[in-house]
Amino acid sequence: MRILVVDDDIGTVHYLEALLLVNGHEVWARILNSHDSAEEIVALAALGQFDAATIGLVMPAVSGDQLAPRLRAVSPHMRIIMISCCPEGATLRDLGIVDAYLPKPFDLKQLFETLA
Repeated sequence: MRILVVDDDIGTVHYLEALLLVNGHEVWARILNSHDSAEEIVALAALGQFDAATIGLVMPAVSGDQLAPRLRAVSPHMRIIMISCCPEGATLRDLGIVDAYLPKPFDLKQLFETLA
């Protein structure tokens, strides 16, 4: 599976990248730290043909609830998974803005079940 990992927290990005690579996935990891990096991520999603994306919710440059619809617009079939410690992620899932919500700290089994 080809997965785009996006968050503003470098530790979260590296953790997910390593975890997914070890389990045989192709991973493109990006740290969202500016509006320019958000534009790069949207452009990458448009070109990359990703199966899924994990994104954070609370990020300083562009929040996950702003980024998710932009990713969906350029890659309608990509599964978008919100990973956050904020319960608003569940609301975004219920509204159909993202496909799934995993609260931090998340269970690894739950992550892989969500990706499957």
